[in-house]
Amino acid sequence: MGKTVAFLIVLVFLTASCTVIAEPASSDEITENSWTTLAPMPTARGGLDAAVVDGKIYAMGGGVVASNKNEEYDPTTNTWAIKAAIPTGRSKLVTVTIQNKIYAIGGSADEYPWMPIAKNEVYDPYTNTWAAKAEMPTARTQMCANNVNDQIYVIGGFESAGSTVKPSNKTEAYDPITDTWTVKAEMPYPAVYHSSVVVGAKIYVLTSPFQIGRNQVLDSPIQIYDTKTNSWSLGPFLPTTQSSADAALILDEQGRELIYIFGGGGYGTYSDLVQIYDPENDVWGVGSPMPTPRHGLAVAVVNNQVYALGGATSGGAYGTIISTNERYTPLVSESPLPTPTPTSTASPIPEPETFPTTIIGAAVITVAVVSIGLLFYFKKRKH
Repeated sequence: MGKTVAFLIVLVFLTASCTVIAEPASSDEITENSWTTLAPMPTARGGLDAAVVDGKIYAMGGGVVASNKNEEYDPTTNTWAIKAAIPTGRSKLVTVTIQNKIYAIGGSADEYPWMPIAKNEVYDPYTNTWAAKAEMPTARTQMCANNVNDQIYVIGGFESAGSTVKPSNKTEAYDPITDTWTVKAEMPYPAVYHSSVVVGAKIYVLTSPFQIGRNQVLDSPIQIYDTKTNSWSLGPFLPTTQSSADAALILDEQGRELIYIFGGGGYGTYSDLVQIYDPENDVWGVGSPMPTPRHGLAVAVVNNQVYALGGATSGGAYGTIISTNERYTPLVSESPLPTPTPTSTASPIPEPETFPTTIIGAAVITVAVVSIGLLFYFKKRKH
């Protein structure tokens, strides 16, 4: 009898151990702060821009020679489709989505010295058609643009200066309803090769480096435009100066709006750096570096994930244009940035630690079998 009970105890213990080992990973686990390589663009391009409508990304323009390419990416199927070409082929343009239509503004339609144009053309993804709209008051290339309350703000860039170009500090706003432009307050410092994001009603223009001349640069702080007051203020410097980077705004689970800055570089340099800025708490962090270092890329956000498209990587002063498509999953559940100090002084009540039910069940069975075995053992000794 004793041998039988002992065998049962060992058998149950081994069964419980196997159950613990086979416990599946939680389905809620996701790989944050990581990159995934996806289907490349049909056409390699740098100096392009990207916009999102209904969860699909539209990569427009770019190229060494100005391109009229318009290619649609579906993240759910990881596939690309060729769409109606831009009427005016160009690179270094900006694209902005308003009411499910994409406005392609400015850029340059020629090669070096990349003279700016004032074109404003709108694309309707539902009909796959283009239409011409009112042109910018100031022709510009290599600027940034954002949608705030269904108004498009176009900021900085290069503007014409005779037969060449000069850095611009212009701010001009476009109203799609009236198809009209309004001149706004000028930037404190001209900016080119910059990017921008919207936080609330403010536009954060990541203007480092500050362009003094065509090839003369100087570090400058973030410049912040308040669309409500039509005024500018200065923010901090970027920890690492980058040119021709792109940026996106990501909301983490703590409710913080974080600015992510991807790649960039300078003349003949190509960066894989991901810089993160928390404007509310004025703190910086870094994310996992891009698999492909590059500048002149375009980024787009779908479902809080960032898609980094195209750009140029190593190979000469201006680099080799690429078709690379890499997706970044941000750190949202636990940010790499310092967590703001709680205002409450009360200590939180710790949550009770939980264990997988298989472990608890195995333990209960083991105790029960051991108890029964001991009971039979002592009864036998008594007799």
